[in-house]
Amino acid sequence: MIFLLMGVDEIIELHERTIKPLRNALNATGIFYFTWVILGFALVVLLAIAYRKFTLSLPPKTRNRFILAASLFLLGTLGIELIGGYYAYIYGKENLIYSLWVALEEGLEMGGILVFISALLAYLRSLSDSITIHFERSLSAPTNN
Repeated sequence: MIFLLMGVDEIIELHERTIKPLRNALNATGIFYFTWVILGFALVVLLAIAYRKFTLSLPPKTRNRFILAASLFLLGTLGIELIGGYYAYIYGKENLIYSLWVALEEGLEMGGILVFISALLAYLRSLSDSITIHFERSLSAPTNN
């Protein structure tokens, strides 16, 4: 469900829509120029508490890989966003350096996702010697009943 909501957020840019209202309400500047990170940190803390038991129940190798994946993703999502926000506040967003901060942020997020997928596949591999995926295609035409 979390990944579904994250995907929907990317599509409809929900967290971006919170920036101006929060910035105005909190008179935020500097590293909090992109004020959504305040909500982001709160959400991370809540999710860490909610999933603590699950995370601790994972096999150590899988748990460590999940934590590494989350760390990379959050370093990009929140950490670099703080630095990028500060830079955008001082110098604006229409320049090469800001674009490089954005590229680093996105790269860390994608790196975190790749590590997570790799960890999931390694975990599945530890459960079974083989994984088989079957795709079926219906040869009959759909009916309009």
